[in-house]
Amino acid sequence: MMGMIEIPLLPALVASFLSLYWLTVEMRIIGLLYYTNKEKLGWFSQRLHRTENSVGAFSNSPDSLP
Repeated sequence: MMGMIEIPLLPALVASFLSLYWLTVEMRIIGLLYYTNKEKLGWFSQRLHRTENSVGAFSNSPDSLP
């Protein structure tokens, strides 16, 4: 065992790479789920129009939509 040198940086690099890889895989799966169900979800089907009300704040209320 004396000939084996521990490399403390290698496990951290491997763990970081695997974490980034799985995050990318999860994002891909979520993107595919959205892509296949975007009509059913309808998140972006209605175009929101921002209008300024009397106090200067912006509103996304249904009354302000065209």
